[in-house]
Amino acid sequence: RCVPLWVGARGVEFDWRHLQMGLDSNISLVRHVAAAALLWASGRHDLPPALRLPLGGLLAAAAYEGFLTGY
Repeated sequence: RCVPLWVGARGVEFDWRHLQMGLDSNISLVRHVAAAALLWASGRHDLPPALRLPLGGLLAAAAYEGFLTGY
Protein backbone atom coordinates (compact mmCIF):
# COMPACT_ATOMS: atom_id res chain seq x y z
CA ARG A 1 0.00 0.00 0.00
CA CYS A 2 2.99 2.31 0.40
CA VAL A 3 4.47 1.78 -3.06
CA PRO A 4 2.02 4.05 -4.98
CA LEU A 5 2.82 6.86 -2.58
CA TRP A 6 6.51 6.79 -3.49
CA VAL A 7 6.05 6.00 -7.18
CA GLY A 8 3.02 8.02 -8.29
CA ALA A 9 2.80 10.88 -5.81
CA ARG A 10 6.31 12.18 -6.43
CA GLY A 11 5.43 13.54 -9.84
CA VAL A 12 4.23 17.05 -10.64
CA GLU A 13 0.72 15.93 -11.57
CA PHE A 14 -2.13 15.90 -9.05
CA ASP A 15 -4.38 12.90 -8.76
CA TRP A 16 -7.33 12.47 -6.43
CA ARG A 17 -6.36 8.84 -6.01
CA HIS A 18 -3.42 9.79 -3.78
CA LEU A 19 -5.59 11.99 -1.59
CA GLN A 20 -8.13 9.18 -1.17
CA MET A 21 -5.38 6.67 -0.32
CA GLY A 22 -4.13 9.03 2.40
CA LEU A 23 -7.62 9.45 3.84
CA ASP A 24 -8.21 5.69 3.76
CA SER A 25 -4.94 5.13 5.61
CA ASN A 26 -5.90 7.65 8.31
CA ILE A 27 -9.31 6.05 8.77
CA SER A 28 -7.66 2.64 9.03
CA LEU A 29 -5.28 3.99 11.66
CA VAL A 30 -8.18 5.35 13.73
CA ARG A 31 -9.95 1.97 13.50
CA HIS A 32 -6.85 0.15 14.75
CA VAL A 33 -6.38 2.58 17.65
CA ALA A 34 -10.07 2.23 18.59
CA ALA A 35 -9.83 -1.57 18.52
CA ALA A 36 -6.72 -1.44 20.71
CA ALA A 37 -8.53 0.87 23.16
CA LEU A 38 -11.51 -1.51 23.28
CA LEU A 39 -9.19 -4.44 23.94
CA TRP A 40 -7.43 -2.50 26.71
CA ALA A 41 -10.76 -1.51 28.28
CA SER A 42 -12.01 -5.10 28.20
CA GLY A 43 -9.06 -6.20 30.32
CA ARG A 44 -9.80 -3.71 33.09
CA HIS A 45 -10.90 -5.29 36.37
CA ASP A 46 -12.63 -2.16 37.69
CA LEU A 47 -15.09 -2.02 34.77
CA PRO A 48 -18.74 -1.77 35.91
CA PRO A 49 -20.76 -4.89 35.07
CA ALA A 50 -23.29 -2.82 33.11
CA LEU A 51 -20.59 -1.89 30.59
CA ARG A 52 -19.22 -5.37 29.98
CA LEU A 53 -21.87 -6.46 27.47
CA PRO A 54 -21.77 -3.29 25.30
CA LEU A 55 -17.97 -3.35 25.38
CA GLY A 56 -17.94 -6.99 24.31
CA GLY A 57 -20.34 -6.21 21.47
CA LEU A 58 -18.19 -3.34 20.24
CA LEU A 59 -15.07 -5.48 20.48
CA ALA A 60 -16.73 -8.28 18.48
CA ALA A 61 -17.92 -5.74 15.89
CA ALA A 62 -14.38 -4.36 15.60
CA ALA A 63 -12.95 -7.85 15.17
CA TYR A 64 -15.46 -8.85 12.48
CA GLU A 65 -15.70 -5.45 10.79
CA GLY A 66 -13.91 -6.60 7.66
CA PHE A 67 -16.23 -9.57 7.32
CA LEU A 68 -19.32 -7.43 7.90
CA THR A 69 -18.38 -4.65 5.48
CA GLY A 70 -16.97 -6.92 2.78
CA TYR A 71 -13.34 -5.72 2.80
